[in-house]
Amino acid sequence: MAIGTLSRLIDNALTKIRSRYQLLAMDSHTEKVTKGDAIYNFRTYLEEFLAIFERHPGISQSGWFKSLKTRLVGTYASRERVGLIMRQPIKTPILTEYSTEVRERIQPAFERLQSMQQGLLQYSRDYPSPDSEEVFDWRFPPRYLSQKHPSVIFLSSPFYQYALCRTNPEYLPKDADYKLALRAANLLNSDLSNKSIKRKKIIAALSLLIPDNDGYCWATDEKIPSEHQAKFNLVYWRKADHYPAIIVELSDHMDLQPRSLARSKALYALSLEKFQHIQKECGAPALFLDFFNSRMTLAGAVCDSPFGMYTYQILPGTVDLRPNWPGCCGNRQDTVLSLLSLKKCVCALMELLGSCKGQVDQEFNTGTPSIGLDSSSITITEVIKHGILFKVKLDFRTDNHKIAQTFEAGRPGFSPDTDYVLKAIYGRRNTRYGTSVHKRLAAARFAPAFHCEFAPMDGMDLFGEGIKPDPLIRYCLFEYLPLPSIEQSGWITLANLTLWSDVARQYKPLIHNTLLYILSLLEQANMVHGDFRPNNILIKVKVEIGVDESHRPLPLHREDREDLLDIMVVDFDWSGKAGEVCYPYSRNDRVPYWPGRDAGPIGPNDDRKMVEAWMKLWPETFGVESVPAVYDWL
Repeated sequence: MAIGTLSRLIDNALTKIRSRYQLLAMDSHTEKVTKGDAIYNFRTYLEEFLAIFERHPGISQSGWFKSLKTRLVGTYASRERVGLIMRQPIKTPILTEYSTEVRERIQPAFERLQSMQQGLLQYSRDYPSPDSEEVFDWRFPPRYLSQKHPSVIFLSSPFYQYALCRTNPEYLPKDADYKLALRAANLLNSDLSNKSIKRKKIIAALSLLIPDNDGYCWATDEKIPSEHQAKFNLVYWRKADHYPAIIVELSDHMDLQPRSLARSKALYALSLEKFQHIQKECGAPALFLDFFNSRMTLAGAVCDSPFGMYTYQILPGTVDLRPNWPGCCGNRQDTVLSLLSLKKCVCALMELLGSCKGQVDQEFNTGTPSIGLDSSSITITEVIKHGILFKVKLDFRTDNHKIAQTFEAGRPGFSPDTDYVLKAIYGRRNTRYGTSVHKRLAAARFAPAFHCEFAPMDGMDLFGEGIKPDPLIRYCLFEYLPLPSIEQSGWITLANLTLWSDVARQYKPLIHNTLLYILSLLEQANMVHGDFRPNNILIKVKVEIGVDESHRPLPLHREDREDLLDIMVVDFDWSGKAGEVCYPYSRNDRVPYWPGRDAGPIGPNDDRKMVEAWMKLWPETFGVESVPAVYDWL
């Protein structure tokens, strides 16, 4: 009963949230809404979720529920908890201790709750009470970054430079900017208990670190237009058009923590209406700086949506400004590093804004990392997998990043019309890519050609040519495998081939033999793939038109081996030497044939065990694992 109630509650809450959210976001006549009339008490929903879980005798004692409860409750009073959840999503629960029937009822409810988690948490932080009469502009509702990829630091180069500096402090030169950051830190790492003194010291520190210049200046309450007075304390904006590059909030102990950054977001949302040309050209990036009690927090915002919704995220480097706190030397050092990184970020931000000409040839790509791709030879033409895989074209005439020099296949026969696949690899999440395994199979034409791997140039720009710190993001360039059409052959996954079960059954023996041959190539080199699922295996097919004008794909044989089908393997994120590489901490629980254990080493026979396991189910009882591509010949 408890699980059923939970499922209905989640569905009901999600329906209400979406309908109300879309109504407010899309109603052009509703410019301002009273919070008490418009906002549901999202915290109540969270508490109801926890209460229902708590009443279930099995769930309430499980470790994953205790972790969930701690994190959700912790967000009510701590912004850092939200950052923790963002960096460490709640893992899928271990449900092996429950019966199959109970497990099947728990799993969907938990997954729906997890998918709603970030949105609910952010709503509960921004709107702690439905009784408040504060007016909030809902024309441009915020979108808190909850997807795994890409982080906001990869959506705009100034944020990336901040993260690169903050995470590689050993490479930062002790130059004039460092001395300014040290002097500003001395002002901030002092007694800020007095509100008036705190305000003066913060303004003095920021003015010292980021002074007024010919293009930008600090504006306090008195200089802010009347419609924003008494709402925003400090803004660093462009003199020519009042574009807000930095928005600062000076909160004190009387302010509620959940409202942190709410004023900054409101000002930023209002400015987007005026600066749509900047938003279309570079995403209109802006920095939020929040001083809450003794904490200094930096966040970034960028609008990468044509509908006016923006993305924001707390950046690394939140510091404690208290001078007498244990380990105050660490506080001082952290403050200096965050301020120095902020200085570098602001310089990059002003340079980016200065390069905007107001003439938009191509709109800012939604959810697409731009780091290392700006003004390069690479043009993204299609998003294959959000934040990770992209279809691109190359133009070596504008090869600022010298990709052609590392293009292993060379340039003979190169055409600007050729399509490639670009894969983004996030260094803090995936420390490696199975390049050696990919190349071995590509050499035998059982994987797409691996052309090159490169990192952004920002690190060398910041730290010098001789120092190359570990990049936060790097890219791999592969051969593109096109979809089939009536006119020409193409590639589909084995998972999608199950849509034509008669074809799959007919070619199953040949598919099995080809996969065993591929496995033997890996085993000879003591290599493993790690994720040999049907949705990571592509087969080349041609479209056959039947007598009744129906269409179906027919697998093709390799040109060099008539006994093998033309099959290619993709997705080498887990690949490497057998016994040395490991599975991720958590794998998809809906896949019943995983070998090994989560976070355990990938054994030399694991790939073979996996193939044999799902081959017994394929295709009769094997559901399509991925959403099928839209084939124009269907």
